[in-house]
This record gives sequence, structure tokens and C-alpha cells, in this order.
Amino acid sequence: MRTIRVLGIDTSAYTVSAAVLDEGQLQGEWTVRAPRRASRLLPASIIRWLDDLDVGLVDIDGVAVTVGPGSYTGLRIGTALVQGVMLGRQMPVAGVTSTAALAADAHVAPGGYVVSVVSAGRGGGFSALYRRPEDSCVSDQEWAPEELIPPSRRSGAETAGVVDEMLPSGSDLVCIGDDPGAVESAGIHKWLRIITPIRAATVARLGWYELRSGRSLPPEELHPHYYRPSAAERGNQ
Repeated sequence: MRTIRVLGIDTSAYTVSAAVLDEGQLQGEWTVRAPRRASRLLPASIIRWLDDLDVGLVDIDGVAVTVGPGSYTGLRIGTALVQGVMLGRQMPVAGVTSTAALAADAHVAPGGYVVSVVSAGRGGGFSALYRRPEDSCVSDQEWAPEELIPPSRRSGAETAGVVDEMLPSGSDLVCIGDDPGAVESAGIHKWLRIITPIRAATVARLGWYELRSGRSLPPEELHPHYYRPSAAERGNQ
């Protein structure tokens, strides 16, 4: 069977990141903390970085990109880039939820749970609940989260309430987030908490699973999911 090479892109938060996986194996990853310059920086930088890896766009079989929740501007940049660059090539794409990409980097035992929190600004966060499948043959670097509660902007009390309601007593639980304020806002204080940026390598890995399973989209059907109205929309309400 021909191998699948996937380009992963994340522009959802404070960093701009890209990674290439060849049949699930990481070939390279590039990250820069420059959200305000992302729209100018990303296209040329990714092409230059791929050249350094001796990989061309013709060598890429599919693209995975974070589609939300996260920064409005960042999500638009990422999805627009994928549509603009890949549309003419009719390359399959996979949209990856930001909270799922974070959850997949949590070190939790098979059958354990992850509260994943993406910053919503001003110390708030979008939280979601995931479970690691029971398959003990899958390594910590390869598992894909099972979504139990989808992302939504929740208060700490709401997130803690969801956890208390959904999880059996004594469950193995980790809270992971991309920002200290976001994790603090989740209200999960009695379990292990991890702060880490979203990695494009993990986005590519989850996208690779989607593409291998035949769950892909044509580029024109890729859209960001904001999980809340924009400031302009709120002003018109």
C-alpha cells in the first residue's frame, strides 16, 4: 500500500506551526510565536520550510488543519491557506478540533479521561471532555481521543460540573490547556494540569487517521468553527 504523507497546520492560538508526517512518522516540525504576522508569514514560510525538508507540495497527499475553537483571525488564516493552496490540487483535507489536538498530547492511561481547554482570551477557555480508548497496544504518542463532550465556552463551575456528572468516582483524569489562564478557568483543581501549545505534529497525526479512514473533505468544504459569535455579531444582537 502506498504511504500517506500529511501536512499538519495550526494557526488557532499563540503560535503558527506546521509539521509533515510520512505514514505516521514525523519528518519535521516548524513553530513560531507570531500570531499577528501569521497571514504574511505562513504561506511563504511553509513553502521554504518544506524545501528545507526536500518535500514539495506535489509530495503531500493530504492536509490537516485546526478548525476551532481558537482565535478568529488565526482560524481564518489557516483554513484560507489550505483552501487557497490546495483547492487547485483537489487534495483531501481533514479539519481537526483544537481541543482534540491538545487532548491527544496528554499522558493518560488507556480508559482515562482528558479535559482539554483552549484559551478564549481574558482568562477564559473553551473546554471539552475526551476519553482515551481502552486499547493498550496504542502508544502514548499514537492514540486518538474519543470525544465525550464537545467544545464550548464554559465557566469553571460548568466544566467541573460536567466532569463530576460524567466521570465515575476515582477516574484517571488530566486537564490540559494551551494557556495558564485557560486551564485555571476550567476549575479542575484536584487533578494533574498540563500547559502546552497545540502541536502541528499532533494535528497531522489526527488528520492522518482521518485520511486513512476515508474521512476527508474537499478543500472548498473546509470551514472554521468559532463556537461563539464574533464581536461584530454580538454587537448586532
